[in-house]
Amino acid sequence: MNNLVSHIFSLYYAQLRVGTPPISFMVALDMGSDISWLPCGCTDCAHFYETDKGQIKILNSYSPKSSSTSAIVSCDSPECWPKKQCPRRSEKACPYKVDYMSDNTSTEGILVKDVLHLETYDKKHRASAVPVIFGCGVVETGTFLEKGALNGLLGLGFNTHLDVPSMLASKGLVPNSFSLCFAFDGNGRIAFGDKGSSAHMKTPLDKDQEFHEGLPSCI
Repeated sequence: MNNLVSHIFSLYYAQLRVGTPPISFMVALDMGSDISWLPCGCTDCAHFYETDKGQIKILNSYSPKSSSTSAIVSCDSPECWPKKQCPRRSEKACPYKVDYMSDNTSTEGILVKDVLHLETYDKKHRASAVPVIFGCGVVETGTFLEKGALNGLLGLGFNTHLDVPSMLASKGLVPNSFSLCFAFDGNGRIAFGDKGSSAHMKTPLDKDQEFHEGLPSCI
């Protein structure tokens, strides 16, 4: 399963379609985070961005009420994480907050479940809508408001069960892996469940240090 990847500013972004009817979001890729999130009624979040060619693009906002497949994750749900942010025996929405390494950079809101629209990575390119859990971000601070995750973030870390590769694997859809393919023009693809061929070299992720990768050798 794959999605288009583009390079803007100093980060790589993927075009994701979420919800029913599907809405497109330009999310930043982050292998140091496991929780994905989208802007959700955030008044201070970015609503537009300017491309390298001077074009003004509109950034969408996610609304649980506008998607027929959306559901709020409650505090008593086993899908709520971390539990310590919830009051005991509560059916209220499960809150989340993520603080990033950049100064005063964070996002917070509630966890929701909705469908992520993907297509199979084969000649048929079959469409698939899979349920995933992500943050409905109502507050963003720091570099997210400037030129970072303008329209959300796709968590690719492996520290909890809430990263997208782990969620897809837990449903038996694909192996718990992903690959990134970058072209010289700044575009590329991210493929979930791709293990590559025996001729490919692999770079293992260092689970003990969230923001580092193990690199045994360079060619």
